[in-house]
Order: sequence, then structure tokens, then C-alpha cells
Amino acid sequence: MKKTSLEKKILSSYFLIFFIMVVLIIYFTASIYFIISQAGSSYKTNSILENYRNELEKTNESLNNYLKFHSYETINAYFNQKNTIENIMGFLSEHPDKDKIRQKEYIIRQLSKSWLFYADNTVKYKRANNSKKSEININLASKVYSFLETEIKSLDSLYFQNNRQRYESAVSHLKKTACLGFSIFVLISGVTFVLAFIFLRTSLKPLTKISEAALQISSNNYEIEPMEHSDVIEMENISKAFNVMTKSIREYVDTIWEKAIEYNRLQQKEIEMTSLYNAAKFKALQSQINPHFLFNTLNTGAQLAMLEGSDKTCQFLEKIADFYRYNLQMGEVSNLEDELTSVDNYIYIMKMRFGQKFVFEKDISYSNSALEIPGMVLQPLVEDCIKHGFASVVKGGIIKLKVYSIIKSEGSTLFIEVSDNGCGFPEDVKNRVLNLSGGTEDETSIKEDGIGLENVISRLRIFFKDEKVFDIEENEGGGTKFVIRIRNV
Repeated sequence: MKKTSLEKKILSSYFLIFFIMVVLIIYFTASIYFIISQAGSSYKTNSILENYRNELEKTNESLNNYLKFHSYETINAYFNQKNTIENIMGFLSEHPDKDKIRQKEYIIRQLSKSWLFYADNTVKYKRANNSKKSEININLASKVYSFLETEIKSLDSLYFQNNRQRYESAVSHLKKTACLGFSIFVLISGVTFVLAFIFLRTSLKPLTKISEAALQISSNNYEIEPMEHSDVIEMENISKAFNVMTKSIREYVDTIWEKAIEYNRLQQKEIEMTSLYNAAKFKALQSQINPHFLFNTLNTGAQLAMLEGSDKTCQFLEKIADFYRYNLQMGEVSNLEDELTSVDNYIYIMKMRFGQKFVFEKDISYSNSALEIPGMVLQPLVEDCIKHGFASVVKGGIIKLKVYSIIKSEGSTLFIEVSDNGCGFPEDVKNRVLNLSGGTEDETSIKEDGIGLENVISRLRIFFKDEKVFDIEENEGGGTKFVIRIRNV
């Protein structure tokens, strides 16, 4: 079986159909043009005869004007009209004929000559001032002109009857030609459609099968029969390539499926391990609290100070005890009210230690004090302000704690800000802290008697599942501002 390209097949079919259509169009265009020309010229003889009659009337009118006015202009007009009549008389037959139309044309020609003869004599005798002969000739000319008008009307009627038959014949022929052309066009269109359908069906049959097979493969059915051969080169190449591809898919699908199952098993295990790791990490981060014996020791000291009457020392020890009681009793989750109380206790202790080194300001405009947050996340921020922000400050330090919310169309956001007017955060240190990329102990955490910033950031991100929950900004009055953003509260 001889193979050919799809492009060659399509072009061959196109040019064959194009050639047939062009030949038919040329043929029917020429036929219709010829028929229309015949129909258009059917009443041409009537038009010529009508023009001849009009010129006769003009000549007769110019003759009467001359007889009436006897002027140079009128005689000149008469001779001009006479020349016109003689020039257009050529369409009339010069000899008698058995044909009615040709015979009628001969009679009109002879009558025209007679009328011109008497008209010329009328003018001649009028110019010679022979009124008697001029009047005789004008009377004869009038009689001939009357006969001439009658014969012209008769010839016009004969022309009309003959031309009507020609016109009706041309119109009938035109209708037949149009019907024949339309029939042939419909026939050729139908044959072309059938041939095109057969051509496309046979040429693209392999492609249809490939499409169906591809749909089965997409439904995970890889048991596909090999594609048949085609006489179209492109379809043959596609069929061969598809057979090779299907075989390769069948060979690798089992291996891929096994790997997918193993990957899913490992991924599930990894998810479980990550969940356990996060839980363990959360507990481990919160486990950096001083042991119970410190709390018990502080309680014992407070009781002893009370017995000895040292009220100030007793209050100091009680605040420390309350601070560590909160740390020891705190679970994974605390609330905003307890966190703020813990900060108050810590500030009291630090004020007793550092005296006038700093002042503490609070601005709490958020009413939901029961909001759940991780425990021990605010006190470490205040501690960082005191130990790092005011490391070189002797007096005049300011620590501000501000809690407020902003409500927008997409939801409300709670802001907790802890700021100082200290030395600020170097940019590189801030980036390392926020990225949890490590650093020196002084850069990234409060020393061993406190909880580091990395600890706070990690627990906040784990608890709220938001990488942007914590940020470090430059305070407007100088220093550092720690910002906690809790969305959708």
C-alpha cells in the first residue's frame, strides 16, 4: 500500500474541488452574462424607433417654425434636423421584403424621404416668395407626415411583439440556467461533502482510536490494543509512537505505583513524627523554668519576713513567689490576663532591683482578657528591654506595654506591643533572631536565668500557626518595639 502525507492528500483534494468550482463558475457566469445581454437588448429596436420618431417631430416643428417666423435661426434649425434624420435613417430597410417588420421599415423609409422632399420644396418656394406652391407642398408634407406617424406606430407594435417574445425566451433560458447551476452546485457540494467525510474518516481514523485509547489511559486502564497501520505517513508515525509510549507506560506503571505507595507511607510517617516533634518541642520550650524548690524557698522566706515584721521584704518575696508560681502552674496554654499579671509581678521585682533606672507604662484597650496565648511570652520581652535595651542606661528608661485591636472588613487583629527607648537592635541581629538562625547568647536570648527570644518566637509561631505573628521594629522615640499580631480574634 502506497503511503502519502496528510498535507498532500488535503492539497490534492482542495485543488481538484477548486478547479471544478472555478470551471463551473466561469461557465455559468458567461452563460448568464450572455442571456442578460440578450434580455437587455430585446427592446433596443423600440428605443431606436422612438428616438427616430422624436427626431421627426423636432424636424417637423423646425419646419413649422420657419414658415411662421421666416428667420435665419429657424431655417438653420430645420436643415440641422434634416441632416440628423438622414443620418439615423440607416436602421430602416432599403428594399421591399416579405418579412412584415422589414417591409414596414421600407415603407417608413420611403415615406420619410417623401416627407423630406415636400418639406424641402416648401422651404424652397417659401424662400422664393412663391406662397402658392409653398402652401401646396406643406399640405402634401402634412399628409405624408400623418401617414408616417401611423406607420411608425404600427412598426413599434411589431417591434414590441417580437421583442417581447425574445425577452420571455431569454428570461426562461435564464431561469433554466439558474436552476441548472443551483442543481449542479448542490450536487457538487453534496459529492464534495461525502468525499471529504470519507477522506477525513479514513485518514483520521487512527487519530480517533488514539484519542479513545488516551482517554482509557487517563482512567488508569493501560491494557490497550496496539494501533493499526495507516496509509497516511503522519498517522502512521503517530500510531507507532503511541504504541511505544503505551508499552513503556505498562512497563513502568507497576514500579511507579509501588514507589507512590512507599512515598505516601513515608510521608504519613513524617507527618506523624513532625506532629510529635512539635508537641515535644512545645513542652521542651516551656520546660525552661526554674525548679520547684525555688518557689518553696521563696515562700519560706516570705513567711519568715512576715514573722519578723519586715513587710516590704515580705511583699517582695511574695511577688517573686507569685511570679514563679505562675511559671510552675502554667500549662501549654495561658490567657492574656494571667500574662499581664505575670508582667506586673516581674516589673515589681525589677523596680526593687534597679530603682529609678526605668519607668513602666501600660495602655490596655482590649477587653477579652480570657484570650488564650502561650504562657510566658510577654515577660521575656520586658526582660529583654531591661537587660539588653537598658544595658548602658542609668536613669530615664521607659518601657511601654500596649494592647489594642484593629477591626477591618477582613477581620480583627490584636496587637500586643512591648517597647523601650534603649539602645535598639542591630539589623543583622534582628534578622538572625526572626529567622531563628542562631547567634551568640547575648544576641538571641536572655541569659540562663530567663527565656530566650527564640523560645518566645518559636512558641508563638507554633501556637498560632503563623510565621508573621511576631516582629521586631524600631521604636519611634528610639529603641526597640516587639510586636505580636494575632489575626482573626
